Amino acid sequence: MSRSRRSASALGNDGYAFANVNVLPDIDREKQTVAFTFFLDPGRKTYVRRVNVAGNTKTRDEVIRRELRQLEGGVYGADKIKRSKERVELLGYFEDVNIETPAVPDAADQVDMNINLKERPTGSISAGVGFVQGEGIQLSANVSQSNIFGSGKYLAFGISNGKVNKTASLSFTDPYFTPDGVSLGVMTCTIAFITRMPAIPLPIKRRPRVQRCALACR
Repeated sequence: MSRSRRSASALGNDGYAFANVNVLPDIDREKQTVAFTFFLDPGRKTYVRRVNVAGNTKTRDEVIRRELRQLEGGVYGADKIKRSKERVELLGYFEDVNIETPAVPDAADQVDMNINLKERPTGSISAGVGFVQGEGIQLSANVSQSNIFGSGKYLAFGISNGKVNKTASLSFTDPYFTPDGVSLGVMTCTIAFITRMPAIPLPIKRRPRVQRCALACR
């Protein structure tokens, strides 16, 4: 039943990884009603002994671990593990993110958190040819890498070449410039305008003719 699942989920969020919820129905045939009695067995509070990360052949461990909300050595939290999985997926570096929490042998109150990853390509190269009125054929190219050297930093470079406008841009983003998650973004752009003005004849100014006259009074 959904209520029993909600009860088990609530206990899991509070640190009880092995909670059991049993439902006992009480059927009253005369009144044609059914009453349910829930028996909750939370078990012992569980702790995460170790967080293991595997499959990250390129991405550094620290890039993954800083996204985790379930801490190593902390109280087990089903909601924290779910949120950790979502945050690692949002990085966009992995095709698959799988988290398992097997029990630790000979330890009734401990589990391990095993994160299995499958890397995906994080770089892109694109080129284009277009036609712009007044400029003619325009060429462009862009190169970007969202996980440069496995550090989680973003770097992109782009150029565009036309008869009138020539541009070059460079952008860099560090999502964890500070340990508490303040990001830093820098972008530079250079634009060159090449303008060819037609020759326009300029009028030649002539000096005005000054007429002088003399008045004689008698």
